[in-house]
Amino acid sequence: MRETPKRGELYRDIDGVEYEILARARHTETYEELVVYIPAGGEGKALACPLTDFMKKVDHNKHPEVKAKYRFEKIESGSTEPETASIAQVSDTVGQKDSLSNVSSNNSQEDGEISSELLRFLDADGPEEKLDVLEKIRTRLTNETIDAIAVSLDTEIRQGDIADRYAELREYLLMTVRFEGSRLRN
Repeated sequence: MRETPKRGELYRDIDGVEYEILARARHTETYEELVVYIPAGGEGKALACPLTDFMKKVDHNKHPEVKAKYRFEKIESGSTEPETASIAQVSDTVGQKDSLSNVSSNNSQEDGEISSELLRFLDADGPEEKLDVLEKIRTRLTNETIDAIAVSLDTEIRQGDIADRYAELREYLLMTVRFEGSRLRN
């Protein structure tokens, strides 16, 4: 069985696009496990995919031109080819994970800190706790973090100024707190 993706790891899809894993998340209504990831260069929106789809093998009947075994294959440190080694051959040391989490030259220590805070947001139970975490990290929010949070909440936050996007995200969570609170009282 394959290892599930972890924060900071790099994966290549069947089209050759490389992505960095931001987090694993849980859909708020269906509880389906999701993988949240961004293009490896840091440009573009955060994406989410059900874990089961992320881990699927390539259907070579639909995609005969694809040589990869899986839809997303882990990129090992220093590798330029899709992963073909078995799990037994893959070394997953702490040092590799640390180096992969800082693979982008644009990453700074603050990016690492917000990533841990993003994970804390994703792990928070319920909208009230998520709102509390969001308010604590608001001064360090980036567009990518807001996009990842929005995906995890199954909502869309309009592009624009980060302060405006934060306010829209906060309002969404406040509405969720009000709705869930009144629903639980009935």
